[in-house]
Amino acid sequence: MRLPSFIVVMCEVVTSHPVRRFALIPLCAPYFTSGIHKLLDFDTGIAEMANYGLTPSAPYAAVTIIIQILLSIFVITGFCRWLGVLGLAVFTISASLVADPYWHSTST
Repeated sequence: MRLPSFIVVMCEVVTSHPVRRFALIPLCAPYFTSGIHKLLDFDTGIAEMANYGLTPSAPYAAVTIIIQILLSIFVITGFCRWLGVLGLAVFTISASLVADPYWHSTST
């Protein structure tokens, strides 16, 4: 069975390179904007790291900024996209384990 031509055209448009790149922007936006916010207000980034008990806080804040901005750029541009995706996944899991109070509760 052959697909109607408008479906074929829509599939080609949706899977085109510019559309895919544009679709990756909202996916990486939380990481990128968080990194930019910490970069512009570094003292708040340090305070955030200290709030989660990460010491020394300044190096943790700097590494977080680099990870969030650089790996988001990797994903959006396609340069080492696999590395960006894997890095952001590991970052998300580790940040969840550090920041989520559920993992620190002692009650059963």
